[in-house]
Amino acid sequence: MKRKLAAVMACMMAFSAVAPCTVSASAAEEDFVIAVTTPISEEYGAAAVQTLDILQEKINSEGGVNGANLRFEYIDALGIADQQGYYSAIEKAVNTEGVCGIIGSYYDAVVTGYADVIDNAKIPCFNFLNGTEATALSEYFWSQRIPQDSIGSILTQLIADSGSQHPVIILHDVDTWHSVAGNISDYYEANGMSVAKELVYTDTTTDYANLILDAMNVADADGIVLLCNAGTDGTTFLQTLDNYGYEYPIVTTSNVFSDTFAENTGAEACEPVIGYSDFPTGYDREETLEFIDLLENGKYDYAISWLNAVYWDAALLMIEAAKIKGENSAEAVQAGLWEIEDFGGVMCDYTCHSNQYFPMQAYVATFSGTNVVCTGEIEISYEE
Repeated sequence: MKRKLAAVMACMMAFSAVAPCTVSASAAEEDFVIAVTTPISEEYGAAAVQTLDILQEKINSEGGVNGANLRFEYIDALGIADQQGYYSAIEKAVNTEGVCGIIGSYYDAVVTGYADVIDNAKIPCFNFLNGTEATALSEYFWSQRIPQDSIGSILTQLIADSGSQHPVIILHDVDTWHSVAGNISDYYEANGMSVAKELVYTDTTTDYANLILDAMNVADADGIVLLCNAGTDGTTFLQTLDNYGYEYPIVTTSNVFSDTFAENTGAEACEPVIGYSDFPTGYDREETLEFIDLLENGKYDYAISWLNAVYWDAALLMIEAAKIKGENSAEAVQAGLWEIEDFGGVMCDYTCHSNQYFPMQAYVATFSGTNVVCTGEIEISYEE
């Protein structure tokens, strides 16, 4: 049921800033407007539109936002990783009459390209990112994903709780994961344990069998932490574990938990593999179950996944911010976001932090048959 879409990262481009828009009082009174930039002609964008249409109907049936109707304005971004397309869409978004907030992209290279537009317009914009470098570009950039800085503590907790005292850390793409590996090593050293070895790989493989085999051959190691960016189909990965009867825990990033991986594996073969997820698949969370029920019983034609939930929760957070301030304007939403605390969303509970991120929980993920399931919660730590 859960589906992840892959895309090719776009090249960085330089763009000029545009003049900020002016929100008219009459328009703000008539509707609470959120501009949504997404590739409408692609399945990813079409799914987002259907998801938000259901949310719009729900909110308006409950009285709207401070007495005004919620209205989403959809702006075609042309392609999921199309930097020029997103830049043009963001320009249109900031100039949408009555706009109180914007939903943008989840690619760093795309988001950094339009930071100047958002910053000049002074309109809050949610981007579905993990890297805190992007939110540092503008005080108007927000994200409800798990920040990269917190992933190290999540993986450290997972491998430590698994009982491993001397894990091997595999770094595939060092630039991304070096700090995470450092966090794990520091924790183990501070608690009288040690990382058995760090194995570094910089090639472009998505077949991790040889990497896993190298880690299995490290003397006195009793677990593996696989830090990787690319997805894998899982076939040779798990065959290697099975061939050598590997029984120690393997903790990895959520990238491995993809549909293709799950379809090529079974629960028994996956028993040692643990990861984390920011979407509570198969977990008994009231807000998530209600969200799934609304989509399944509404006018929705696609698979339900975290991609739907991030749009839904981004909109809910902006609505909540407006309600906190009792005013429907971009300025009020921006101010209200800073005051959000313990707000229950589809993906998790949200509290605003100084890095402009909100999530309070991640979830322990593993496999059951060919399905990813979440079995517990992990508290996310922040350095304020």
